[in-house]
Amino acid sequence: MMPILSTAGPASEGTPEPGSAAPGEMPWVRRSAYETVETALADLDAIEQLPRDEMIGQYDAAVIDKEGGKPHVVKRRTARASVST
Repeated sequence: MMPILSTAGPASEGTPEPGSAAPGEMPWVRRSAYETVETALADLDAIEQLPRDEMIGQYDAAVIDKEGGKPHVVKRRTARASVST
């Protein structure tokens, strides 16, 4: 198994809770395969910068590889949109 970077987020920015998107809206999911864990981790680092640059809002992302023949989460990051009251 090649290392995988999997990211997901809501269809509409500012959705405060998973599953609370408006009817008919679908979340986005992106998966990429890499030759090495290090290259997947480099992309994960780049993804972490996107909310700071206001390119995306909330997301979940993880680098997944095999360890002992089973899927293993190497690193996971989550960013949640802030909700103003």
